[in-house]
Amino acid sequence: MPEKIAITMQKGGVGKTSTTVNLADALRRFGFRVLVVDLDPQANATRILQMNRSDAPTSTDLMLNADLSAQDTVTATKIPDVSLIGANIKLASIDNALRNPERYPQPIQQLQRKLDAPDLAFDFVLLDTPPSLSILTMNGLAASDHLIVPMESGSQFSFEGIEDLMDIITVVQTVRQKLNILGVLVTKHDRRQNVCRAVFSSIQDRFGKEVFTTTITASTAARKAEFSGESVIQHDRKSKAAKDYMELGKEILGRLEMNPKKQTGETTAVITTHQA
Repeated sequence: MPEKIAITMQKGGVGKTSTTVNLADALRRFGFRVLVVDLDPQANATRILQMNRSDAPTSTDLMLNADLSAQDTVTATKIPDVSLIGANIKLASIDNALRNPERYPQPIQQLQRKLDAPDLAFDFVLLDTPPSLSILTMNGLAASDHLIVPMESGSQFSFEGIEDLMDIITVVQTVRQKLNILGVLVTKHDRRQNVCRAVFSSIQDRFGKEVFTTTITASTAARKAEFSGESVIQHDRKSKAAKDYMELGKEILGRLEMNPKKQTGETTAVITTHQA
C-alpha cells in the first residue's frame, strides 16, 4: 500500500501546492512512483502538472460516483513517474453534495474507500487540500496516513487557525486512527529576516521535534517555475529551493524509515532515521 500524505493548512498562501508538486518530483527522483490528488477547487496543482487539457474524471467524480475507482481517474503528468487525479472548479460545491445523508451516509470517508483500494500501484499518494476546514479537507485527511502542515515563517499570522486544524485532526482520527502529523514544514523562510527567525522559533516552541529540520527558502525560482508550469527542480535544479525540496524528500524518507530506490546526483546514499 502507498504512503498517503495530506498537505494541509487552512491558511492560504503557505505553499501547500508548491510543496505537493515539488515533493512529488523529489520523491520520484529517489525512484518512487507518486500520485498527486488535487483536492483544491483552484486546481493549481492540476494546472502545473497536467500534460494536456483532460476530459478524464476528476477528484469530484471520484468522491461522488460510487462506481468509479481511483485507477479510473489517474492521468499522466509532465513529470515522469508522477501521476495525477485532477481537480476543477466543480470541487467548490462538493461539500453541499456530501451533506445528503441518504446518498452519502459517511461523507468524510468517500475518498478513503477509493484510495485504500489494493490496485493503487504507487509508492506515495500526495493530497493537496484546500485552504479551509471543510468536508472536502476532512476527506483528504481521512484518506491519509500522514499529514504535513506547511507554515509560513515570514508572516505574523502563521498560527492563525492552527488550533482549529488540530481539532479537525482529532475528529478525523475517529475514522482514521493511524493519521499522524509527519511534520510541520516552515516555508517562505529567509534566515536574514528577523520576523522569519522569530516565527520559526515560535513554531519550534509549539511543535518541537515535529518541525522538519529542512526549511523551504523564499525563492523567485519557485515562483518562475509555477508560472512556467514546472516544478522548481525541473526549472532550476541548482536553485536553493530545488535543493530544499530534495532535502525535504530525504528527511521524509528518514521519518518513514524508508531508503531511496535509486540514488541521484542530488542525494547521498544514507538516509538517517528520524528519532521521535
